[in-house]
Amino acid sequence: PDVDYQICANLDLLQAKFVSWLTNLDSNKRPDCDQILRDNFLSDSGLVDGLSKMKINTTGKTTENPASQSGPTCVKCLENQPNMVFFDCMHVSVCEECYNTAAGDINTKIVKCPNCRRSIKKAQKVFM
Repeated sequence: PDVDYQICANLDLLQAKFVSWLTNLDSNKRPDCDQILRDNFLSDSGLVDGLSKMKINTTGKTTENPASQSGPTCVKCLENQPNMVFFDCMHVSVCEECYNTAAGDINTKIVKCPNCRRSIKKAQKVFM
């Protein structure tokens, strides 16, 4: 129980830090924003990936969760890794290819988040 609480608290802090950091980015003023995203997101995602692949049982011992070894997949194609973050909801649920080809049309982008259905103000590719 204490281990579960600590992991949840750490994940909440990590998510808050990431959301705050992404929200403060302005890609027009910062042309190096892709590199910054790559550097900062990858350094923190190692912790998130490690924690999400572990299942905590009631004795406090950790065991690998085999279902999570393959990682998340795009909610549209169910094949690629999601790599587009949506502003303002901050969901990362679709790959760049699916984001750019909504409804099968190569010139139409997704306009609402598939997770929460909020309008997408901006989308940014992230490297995980």
